[in-house]
Amino acid sequence: RSVERGSYEHCGVVVPGLSDAPGAQHDPSNLCLLEATSGNGIVCRPLLTRLEMSRSRSVMLLPLSCPGEHRQQDVITGLDDESELSEKTKFLKKTMNDELIKFRDKWLADSQSQGYENQHSYLSIMGAFLYLTNLYPT
Repeated sequence: RSVERGSYEHCGVVVPGLSDAPGAQHDPSNLCLLEATSGNGIVCRPLLTRLEMSRSRSVMLLPLSCPGEHRQQDVITGLDDESELSEKTKFLKKTMNDELIKFRDKWLADSQSQGYENQHSYLSIMGAFLYLTNLYPT
């Protein structure tokens, strides 16, 4: 319910990290948050570091999962359901991971080439003026 009724000041996309080390794809410490900032454009920061930097009282992470994928771990054995996934689900997870890497790389490159950090400030100033003059319907 809080997802449907909540309001958000900021959002980002959790993407695979920049490490190419063997096994890094499945390492939770290798996750990054792709987000737009006012001073640096679109940046990719380590997720845990970014959450520690946050001044928010509440942060919500919504998992992206494949149809039929179980997201729970067996409390007794500590094993997850990764071994029980169908070949289609394993293929979909791999494809999704590869596409998230492409998405991350494209947005980081576009931010640099398009000067996004300057555009973000300009859009923020214009938005403030629109609200101030009541030209933006609320």
